[in-house]
Amino acid sequence: MNKTFAAVAVATAFGTLSSSWAADGKVPDLTGTWMGKSLGLSVGAGRGPRPKDGTWEKPAFHEGTVTTKISKQDGRYIWGIREFDNGFKTNFIGMIDESLGGIVIISDTGAHYWGKLVDANRIETCLAHAPQPDDRRFDVSCSTWVRGK
Repeated sequence: MNKTFAAVAVATAFGTLSSSWAADGKVPDLTGTWMGKSLGLSVGAGRGPRPKDGTWEKPAFHEGTVTTKISKQDGRYIWGIREFDNGFKTNFIGMIDESLGGIVIISDTGAHYWGKLVDANRIETCLAHAPQPDDRRFDVSCSTWVRGK
């Protein structure tokens, strides 16, 4: 893979931040409540919002709503809690990546999120979760977060 193609692929994957951030260089304020629909699938048992009966031959699919509360922000650093429609909750920490217009997050379940800041009121994310020592769960999902009113 040549370097130009790799750079284009990374830029496309993360997208670009809204022109207002690029123009004034200020980090956007992401604190508040964000709502979204999560589409995902999982394999194995363990902690998580999706069904625990998925196998590699037949993963468990799940669609549901999720509320993301970014309770604190210090410059590019963010943290808060995500709550799923089935009552599952997870804490997270993350950073805004100015160069790519995206966010990177890790939760207390070991889920790794990456995404892009589409505009002041929308964030698109995906996550991957690999097993932890105390469970054998694999998850992937994507969602669009829309800022609550």
